[in-house]
Formats: sequence, C-alpha cells, structure tokens
Amino acid sequence: MNDQALRQTKWTGSPNEQWYLRDKGNNNYEIVNQGTGKVASWAGTSVPGGYLDYVDLDESNPSDNDRLFHIPAARGTFSLPTLPTVGERPQAPDYSSIPPIDPIDKQLPQTSESVVVGAALIPSIMVKDNNASDKTKIHNSPYYTLVKEEYWEKAYSDIIPAGGSRQYTLKKGVSKTDQEKMTETVGMSFGVDLGLKFGDSSLALKSSISKTLQTEISTTTTDSKEETTVKNTPSKDGKNTGLTVYQLVTKYTLKRTDGSAVSTPWIVKDPEQALPRTHAVN
Repeated sequence: MNDQALRQTKWTGSPNEQWYLRDKGNNNYEIVNQGTGKVASWAGTSVPGGYLDYVDLDESNPSDNDRLFHIPAARGTFSLPTLPTVGERPQAPDYSSIPPIDPIDKQLPQTSESVVVGAALIPSIMVKDNNASDKTKIHNSPYYTLVKEEYWEKAYSDIIPAGGSRQYTLKKGVSKTDQEKMTETVGMSFGVDLGLKFGDSSLALKSSISKTLQTEISTTTTDSKEETTVKNTPSKDGKNTGLTVYQLVTKYTLKRTDGSAVSTPWIVKDPEQALPRTHAVN
C-alpha cells in the first residue's frame, strides 16, 4: 500500500478531506480531491493469502478505468430533514394586563413562551455525538439540526419606592462550559460580539449555517465569556413602582434525526436585550 492510499481519519474540515464529482459522461465520474486536485483511483497489492484492493490518489486520466467510478442515476430520492417552522421573537410579559387596583407586588410570569427563530442542518461528519462512530451517525442521523430558540426570562423583580431607584445585575455572554461543549461538539463557538465563530471543521458551511440560524458571523477573534453588567431603573412618575426586568435568552440545541438532544442547550444572554417592566400606583 503506497503513501497516497486513502485512510479514514477524524474530520477537521481540511481541503484534503473535501471531494467533488467531475462528470466524464455515461454515469462515469472522477472523484476529485479538493486539496490536491488529484483523483481517487483503484489500486491493489499482494498480501499473504490473497490480494488487497484499496483506493489511493492519482493524477487525472479519464482513459484509465481505475480512475473512474460508475455511479448510476439514482433510482430513488433522498430527502433532507425538514427544518422546524420559524416564528417571530415572543413578547416579554408586561403589567399592561393588570388593573390599577391590583397590588404593586403583583408577580409576572418567570418566562415568556419560547419560539424557534432559526435552525440549520449540520452534516453528521461535523458532529461529535458522544462516542458514536461515523458509521453509526450516518446510519442513524446523517444530518443533525441545530435549533435556535428565544424567550424572555425574569432576571430581577422588586418594589421601587416613590422617587427612588433600583440597581440590579444582568448576566451577559456565554459560560465557559457551554463554549467548550459547543466547540467540542460542532466546531463552533461565540465571539465577544455574540456572533458565531467557526473552526476548521465547520468553516466550509459558515455562510449557510449563519443564514438559516439567523445569527451573524462574529467579526472578532475573542471568545465570549460569562460576565455581569449593572443596570439601574428609577421609579415611574415619582410613584411607588413595581419593577420586573426581563432579559432575552437565546438557546441553541443540537438534535438528532429522532428529535433527541445531543447535549444540554447552549445559552447566550445579551444585556442590551433587557426590558424593565414597571407598574406604578399612587
């Protein structure tokens, strides 16, 4: 077996691991390596007790049948998984439905409804699904779905005395655990601008993933980390004021074909996406 023989390795996204078909007519194709420009070619060698066939790389030569692969026209069709229906960002709960006679400490819901706002197909070869082999992944879940959901979560609630104010903290960014798990699982992470960063294994699909997820591509080389920021809200119209602060939460979940989650969701919080809801009484 020569040094050009093809070997199965872990996917890294290198051009040497990417291929395309070059049509030579009559359902015959060259399988061209993106990195080298060479084509896949049948080869063989004598081994104890027989002969071993294998595939290596050679220069293009359509007259050599060992460098052509006959691929009949498909007799059936292969359907990609259907992406979930995408909706609009939900509304944060508000005091507007509360009559003025209600107590000032009226509690609003802990969260709003959660809505899917984006989704993308991820080829199984890009996914590290626990200890599943490539063969198992291709058989059970050739494509995974990365689902993006948004909802509003109660971050702070209190009573502001007339003429006073309340100071509170909000989380921002992505936890170290979520960053590491996402990088390990799909080769992506979040930049400090909360855009998506793509590693070598996911770089080739960054445009399509970003578009269907409706998440911008990061323009920074710095990873996001979980931090806190301080905000302040004064009383409303100089009156005793009920205050509930909602912060937008973006949740990314990687799902198999059967709908099961590969891991716990990856959570992103942006302090600029926060809504202080107030309810003033005399």
